[in-house]
Amino acid sequence: MNTHQKVELARQICASDGPINKSQLARTLGIARSSLYVQPKREKLDKKLAVCIEHLHEQDDTMGHRKLAVLLGTGKNRVKRVMHKYGITARRKRKKYVYPGKANQVAPNLLLKPEEIEGKEMVFSDILEVRLGDRSKVRGCFALHKGTRAILGMAFDYHMRADLVTDAIQTMTFQAPGAVFHSDQGKQFGAEQTRHLLLQKGFVLSMSRAGTPTDNGYAERFGRHIEAGCS
Repeated sequence: MNTHQKVELARQICASDGPINKSQLARTLGIARSSLYVQPKREKLDKKLAVCIEHLHEQDDTMGHRKLAVLLGTGKNRVKRVMHKYGITARRKRKKYVYPGKANQVAPNLLLKPEEIEGKEMVFSDILEVRLGDRSKVRGCFALHKGTRAILGMAFDYHMRADLVTDAIQTMTFQAPGAVFHSDQGKQFGAEQTRHLLLQKGFVLSMSRAGTPTDNGYAERFGRHIEAGCS
């Protein structure tokens, strides 16, 4: 038992309000009698630090013990100990969503501008993935007509290059100048050859917001049905 533990034990015994001879107790434990009367400072200092930490967390609750230590001018290990002691935790920052394979050129989301698409034909497109019996993966691109839910064009291949999208577009016999072709922000749909072919066929380009599959709900739903049926 170290000196600190002996002092704590002696204070607990003295706090019992029994007939304790403090001098004899101090001699028995081998500690100074005066230590029984000294008010512990650590508890007060820890509490004061905890209040400061909570005050800073009111401004930014994602700060951890390292950053707090710099702002408070004290040791990071001390801040970490006090945070653990009083149950103070830093909120984990959410990573900013980055769309994988995002197109360099992104078309505006016309679904957010109903006045611009009113009365126009709508075609939704997406890429799906199915696993074959030999465990290989095949990707498919399709174009879905909103009004009839008919598949206007489709192409399959083992890759996900822009060729997959353009091949699907080439299978379309749909003729509706000014129709809206809506997709996600995948680089296959934003590729120059894809954009050029769509504009050549008279389509108006539209793309979903990044990380918002509900903007392309018709295509997403069809793709899920196909993937589920092939799994």
